[in-house]
Amino acid sequence: MTVEDIKRLVLSADKTAKHYVADKKGESFTIWAETNRLGLSADDRHDMGWAFQIVHYVRGEDRTTADAIEQALIDHPGVAYSYAVSYERTSGYTRHIFDCEGQ
Repeated sequence: MTVEDIKRLVLSADKTAKHYVADKKGESFTIWAETNRLGLSADDRHDMGWAFQIVHYVRGEDRTTADAIEQALIDHPGVAYSYAVSYERTSGYTRHIFDCEGQ
């Protein structure tokens, strides 16, 4: 999986998602970033991939975009992920955090 593959996956779920940073404005936004290079070697073959994180911030209870991100991850072959939710008291945003690995 390349960085461009990750970008396409994320944008398929949220067309306004930003790479690395986004202005904290509005009711919701999504940030994604590759975090570390993965290498899988077997039978003299090297497959490279990335660990990456997608974080969707939303005020209120709307899960539409978080659900779309999760569905995009489910539909993409070769991606494993964990999903956690946390609340930031100071900003009022709920964070939907997807820690992913893709080969």
